[in-house]
Formats: sequence, C-alpha cells, structure tokens
Amino acid sequence: MKKLTCIIAAVALCHLAAAQTSPQALLEKCRDYCVCLDYSFTIKGELPVNGSGNAVIQGEAFRTSGNGLTVCCNGTTRWTVDENAKEVYIENVAPGEEAGNIIRGYLKDIVNYSSGKDSLKGVVKRDGSTVEVSLQNIRISEPGDDMSRFTYDTGALDPAIWIVNDLR
Repeated sequence: MKKLTCIIAAVALCHLAAAQTSPQALLEKCRDYCVCLDYSFTIKGELPVNGSGNAVIQGEAFRTSGNGLTVCCNGTTRWTVDENAKEVYIENVAPGEEAGNIIRGYLKDIVNYSSGKDSLKGVVKRDGSTVEVSLQNIRISEPGDDMSRFTYDTGALDPAIWIVNDLR
C-alpha cells in the first residue's frame, strides 16, 4: 500500500508539472516546490539586448546563471558573481524582497503568454521597454533539504584575482 501511495504521488507531481499553464500557476509552484528551467529574453528597442541562462527556484531561495553572471540567494543573503570581472557582491535581503530573482519578476508581469507541456513564452512591459521572455525545459520536483546550491563559497576564491565586496 505504501508503494502504491508513492507511485500515485509521483504521477500526481508529474501531472502538476505538465498542467502548469499560466505564469501565476508556475509562480505558485516556485513557492512550494523546486523549479528548474532554462530562460531566454530579448529586450526590444533600437539596440536589442538578448540574454539566456538557467535557474533553480525553491521558495525564497534561487540560483540563476547566464551571460557571465551567477546570482545565488538563500532567502537572507544574495551573492552576485561576475565571472568576467572576477567580482562578487554580497548583500542582505529583506524578508519578502524579490532579491533580484529575474524569473519571479517576469512571471508576475508577463502578459500575452502561451504555454506548452514544459515551456512558457510571453511579453513583459517594464520601464517603457518590451521584453520577450521564453522559459523552457521547466521541471518541477519536491523541494530538497540541501540548500547549499543557493549560496556561494567566496572562501574558495583566490584573493589575488577576485574582489569580494561584502555589503552586509
């Protein structure tokens, strides 16, 4: 019976992942589950700006990587890592603050969206700009207890090469 319950729970979780069709539904999954995805965006304008990367979001914690930047946040501290400049900024995060989570921001503001089994595309209007957003390979799983992927170990960096700006 216990095995059957586990199988039913796993199937239900797969259906939850497949059923998420709206930005709001995906945003709600980010609160209660671990959501992994790839993202890309284009800021429209005279000189378009493109970006892409991947993200892991679990409750208030997240990790995004793309375009030479990695941003980690465990819900209380945010590390912004610029691989090219060899700089890290460490900052406190106020409770409930979005903490620079680009994906949550897009999900809150996205309009004119379309979705598939594991993707969501739409448009975000922000500060007079139009941003086309695409989220692909969306995977939803149970949240994990290991939160180490949402932190950044600056102690492993060579101080002769890296600049660590601890603003806490």
